[in-house]
Amino acid sequence: MIIIRKLITAAFATTMLATSAIAQQQSEVPETTTDPVFLFNRVCYAQVPVVNNIVDMSTRFAWEQMGGEDLKQFTSLENPDFIEGWDVRLSKRIYRLGVVQSKPSETFNKNYPDFKEGTATACTLVLDGEDDADIILGRMNNLYSESLKI
Repeated sequence: MIIIRKLITAAFATTMLATSAIAQQQSEVPETTTDPVFLFNRVCYAQVPVVNNIVDMSTRFAWEQMGGEDLKQFTSLENPDFIEGWDVRLSKRIYRLGVVQSKPSETFNKNYPDFKEGTATACTLVLDGEDDADIILGRMNNLYSESLKI
């Protein structure tokens, strides 16, 4: 009977700790109807380097395509192999998303010769300024740290 009571107590304590940890994590998520870190993770982090998946999302969710000077702000390259950008409307918020893909630079190839046949891909999400920068930075660092564990 004592062993069962200890097991139940241990299970209850573990459940309380897990519930407490989940509540703490959820309290760090912005209380808005959109979550820019989740958006970045789904649209950029999980898709790159397959830019066609992002283009498919842009069509499916009717993102407004951008061009001209707005689009050029996403790269310093003169002629990238691929460049697309959109205004992404979620709820009452607007984010800017840019995707650039090209061959690696000469400097990169010199420093990392094993990757010279690769592709350099950048996916950038520009926030609207409505979120606390320190919270977003912390959550982005957590996202990055979690990806290293895989």
